[in-house]
Amino acid sequence: MWVTETIENLCEIEYGTRVVRKREQGTIYPVYGGGGETFRIDRKNRTSRVVIARFGMSEGCTRYVDGDFFLNDSGLTLSPKGDELSQDFLNKIILSLNDSIYSIGRGTAQKNLNMDAFKKLIISYPPVAEQERIVAKLDAAFAEIDGAVNAAIAKETEVQKLKASLLSSSLTGNAVMWESVKLSEIITFVRGLTYSKKDEVDANGLAVLRATNVSLEHHKITLDEIRYIKTPVKLNEDKLVKVGDILMCTASGSKSHLGKCALVKEDLGMAFGGFMAALRCKSSCLPEYLFYILTSNLFLKRLSSLSDGASINNLKFSQIEDFEFPLPSLEEQERIVAKLDAAYSEFKNANESILKSKVNYLALKSAILSQELQSSEAA
Repeated sequence: MWVTETIENLCEIEYGTRVVRKREQGTIYPVYGGGGETFRIDRKNRTSRVVIARFGMSEGCTRYVDGDFFLNDSGLTLSPKGDELSQDFLNKIILSLNDSIYSIGRGTAQKNLNMDAFKKLIISYPPVAEQERIVAKLDAAFAEIDGAVNAAIAKETEVQKLKASLLSSSLTGNAVMWESVKLSEIITFVRGLTYSKKDEVDANGLAVLRATNVSLEHHKITLDEIRYIKTPVKLNEDKLVKVGDILMCTASGSKSHLGKCALVKEDLGMAFGGFMAALRCKSSCLPEYLFYILTSNLFLKRLSSLSDGASINNLKFSQIEDFEFPLPSLEEQERIVAKLDAAYSEFKNANESILKSKVNYLALKSAILSQELQSSEAA
């Protein structure tokens, strides 16, 4: 016989505690709020609970955190008021109510939990013995799914390591036999087009790529949120994107975006903005080869050394013009590029397969949870 009751009558609502990172940064316990782990401190206030987001809610506004952790004031947890409801079963019930909890959030751009409506949500539960049976069955199913997810994550990590290893070995394997050159010797550095807000038009103008159109993670050009400006009377054609250009971010509000780049592989008919520069290779260097160099650890280490301890938001060519790297013959560059292109294509397929598996596993977990609770209640 299942019983129904509101959250406020059945559960203690336990709010998290405000914590200041600067004062309490530590190494032992993860700090959670409405989202994932933010940092670590050396004290805890929760053990193995489902966290419910209070502020800035996403569609995944509930999450189970296993083991000891610290909950900050942007989240809350629940515990049973009496013995008729087990904590483990309550955890499963709250996860199954994720969509209902998200639906009562207030706001549009950023949702916050409506506490009055949350307290009135209904929980159904069977006798304790039946709760234990359901929890055991779900735990067994979830353990199998978690194993598959962990295997997918491990494979994803392995793929990333293989990519880095292949890139490094391909670019430096015979470096002692290759000429070492400075970046300034093999490229022309062209700064982007500067314009003001008043120059912008709706669509019937010159399309301009901005630094935000270069993907940090994938090093590709995205055509989302393109800006358009009045076409200048005297447009410097150097400011137009050309096939073979390597577009590099030279100014950003985030240090991590400085130096990110993408290779232009087709005629876009666009200009590039002032927060970017185009690196145009001279005849001795293939753009594809230089692109791999600029996305390798060789160059990333150089960028990291520039920003250590500084509040840099601009990247000047003078800071990277003496960056040295191996430059083999054009024939050898072509061989390296072909090898890396083929390998990266395989890595891309592997990553897509892994991502699909992870999504499927999470969907399966949610389906099993809902199905078991519904079928048990109906019985």
